[in-house]
Amino acid sequence: MRNAPWVNTALSAGLPYTKFPAYCAFPILLTLVHPRMWTLSIALVVFVAQGYLFHKGYTLAWFLRRCRSRLYGARVSARPIWVIRRFSRIQGPY
Repeated sequence: MRNAPWVNTALSAGLPYTKFPAYCAFPILLTLVHPRMWTLSIALVVFVAQGYLFHKGYTLAWFLRRCRSRLYGARVSARPIWVIRRFSRIQGPY
């Protein structure tokens, strides 16, 4: 049974001959536009980090969401912050 030709249309564009998505090429393009040693080192570090994430089966979007949730904290309030601030210091009637 053959797959339909539209099956892989939802996949993002990738770098040729690799499994990396196209947004991994941005640090390399930055190095080509601004060739300095520090841009080359940043590009290599980013490319190695991307390779590690993809080796583990994660994406950059997952990593950014994970960092944001870690910064947000473990406890998430179900009330808006203005309700918490308004009613947290209520004193008794006396």
